Order: sequence, then structure tokens, then C-alpha cells
Amino acid sequence: MSITSERIKQRRKEMGMTMDELAIKMGVKSQRTIVNWENGTTQVKPDKLGKISKILDVSPLYLLGYIDTPKEELMTFDTGEEFEKARQKISNTPAQGDEITLIYGKGNELKNVKVKEISLQDSYKKIAANIAGSLSNINNEKWLEYGTLLLKSEKENS
Repeated sequence: MSITSERIKQRRKEMGMTMDELAIKMGVKSQRTIVNWENGTTQVKPDKLGKISKILDVSPLYLLGYIDTPKEELMTFDTGEEFEKARQKISNTPAQGDEITLIYGKGNELKNVKVKEISLQDSYKKIAANIAGSLSNINNEKWLEYGTLLLKSEKENS
């Protein structure tokens, strides 16, 4: 059972909704689809994730297991670049792991979720590029030197 399937089932029950009711609201053919989602037999497709998160009144990121609070103060983004810029403002701490891109369509409806694995080196490059645009040449040289030292240290520790 995946985090997504557990959270769908839990939230549906919290709302006092039957599987049939959820199936009708989702516009799926039968309750069997909901059963499959909740027992982890099938995954919720990205085009359905936005709809089910609205029905269950939770964040898509909560259903995917990326956050632990069902309803966060959500920001909406039209592009992956907008999302990345907002994320950079919140934290300039490089991390190795997944980069999440939420793709929205008309009316801010979630259309797709893309997850891309990124390396620590790529994270440092992004931060350096963001910083480089707003610093003087002298500061750029210092940041590049710092980044080079960090990457060298990373390679030695690997």
C-alpha cells in the first residue's frame, strides 16, 4: 500500500464518503477504480490527482506524500520555472533528491506532476546561477570559488 492510497482511503473515511460516492464525484466508471486506488493495485494518474485532491479537500502534494499536512497554504504556478523560483526563495539549501514540477492548465487545474531526480552538483549549479544574476562580479568570483570548494569536498567524500 502506498502513501497515496492510504491517504485517499483515510481522507475519504474522515469525510464520511463511501467509495461509490467518491467514484461518482470523480466521474470514474465504477467503485472498483476507487478500490484499486485505495489498496494500491493501481496508481492515481496525474490528470485525476488534481480532481481527487479537490474532492477530498487536500493538497496533491499531501496525497503524494511530499508534505504531512493535508491542507497547506497553496501557491499556484503556471510553469515549472515559477515553481522553482518560489522554492528557491523559500530555501537556498541545496539538496539531493527529487525536484517536483506541478503542471497546471486552464483555471489552475493540476494537469500533471513530474518528478525528476537531481544531484547535489546540479542543485549547487542552480543556486550559483540564481545568485550570479544578482551579485557584483567580485561577489560572483567568491561564490564560484565557494561552490568549487564545496563540489571538490563532495567528490572527496563520495
